[in-house]
Amino acid sequence: MPVCRPSPWLTPLLLCGCLSPIMAWWDSGHMLVGQIASQCMNASDVETLHLVLRQWDTDFPNTGDITTAAIWADLIKCNSVVSTFCPSALTPSWELYNSWHFADKPVPFPHTTSESTLLGNKKATPTSASSPSLGGSADQVLTGIVQTLRTTHSPWTANQALRLFIHIFGDIHNPLHAATAYSATYLPHGDAGGTQLGLHPPCAAPNLHALWDSIGGVYTADWSPAMDADSATRRAINANATHLLLTYARLADPLTFGEWQDVPYDGFERAMVDRLVAATLAESHDVAGRVAYADLTGFACDERACHVDCPDDAYVQRVVKTAEARVVLGGRRLAVVLTQFAKQVRALGLVVDGRDGRP
Repeated sequence: MPVCRPSPWLTPLLLCGCLSPIMAWWDSGHMLVGQIASQCMNASDVETLHLVLRQWDTDFPNTGDITTAAIWADLIKCNSVVSTFCPSALTPSWELYNSWHFADKPVPFPHTTSESTLLGNKKATPTSASSPSLGGSADQVLTGIVQTLRTTHSPWTANQALRLFIHIFGDIHNPLHAATAYSATYLPHGDAGGTQLGLHPPCAAPNLHALWDSIGGVYTADWSPAMDADSATRRAINANATHLLLTYARLADPLTFGEWQDVPYDGFERAMVDRLVAATLAESHDVAGRVAYADLTGFACDERACHVDCPDDAYVQRVVKTAEARVVLGGRRLAVVLTQFAKQVRALGLVVDGRDGRP
């Protein structure tokens, strides 16, 4: 695992706000993953990737570094200008990638159910990460990007690949991007990672997915095109990333991503394609079953939707602690991957002598 050197004199600045419906970790969670990765990388590797990312500053201002590029894959979905979570005046309206943000495997729900049949006559165990998928292709996208960066000489391809990887790799550390509640009677197609499992009022979050995306409502700072390096939001992101790295400094990585930081790219590629991406999703699926879908009460469905009671304070605290640890693991692992990508970008001539490699 990379040696992270957070600045110990920075104090956490938690920017909290109301919960609003949006996808993935919310902006703050994604930017925390990106900032943690940046703090765990060599400055030269960070600058290499920034030279690539800055090439899209005209169409997507303020997404030209690892931290801000982390929100790009959500930004391009925006088909209306909503100041809190879709502030792009260009309304990119690009929905083709929606299923790339997750890879949902079923978790039986509610846990008291006696149902044992999963997806017709398929014999997979409902709690297994090897069960049939109920949607999403994050695993294929991530492994495909690793393979793409072995050979591409296109700055455009590299730019898009980096932006998508930074975001989706963060997504798959969110337990509710790797799992969906399943009930043959009530949720035969799953609950879309908790987005279709409503929370009864007076919950601030409308559904279970939103509660996890916002890290229990603790980290809800939104990105904006005007968020510069000196803005309160950016300073909060940087300080919170430092605080999380210090708080979880002893957190071990059971998947040992760090072993692959300095190996040749072909060995790193094989590890990612053959094992590491799938293992990360399986890990998140396990967390979903043990934590995200555990200890929920009041499960009920009508003809329109399913709901559970608003989780108690103890559950919300578990969300915060679990999600914080997932963000830190995601950021530290991302640093390993981006270090490999930076070396590959230079080897492919996509940046030359401190400038981008465009003619």
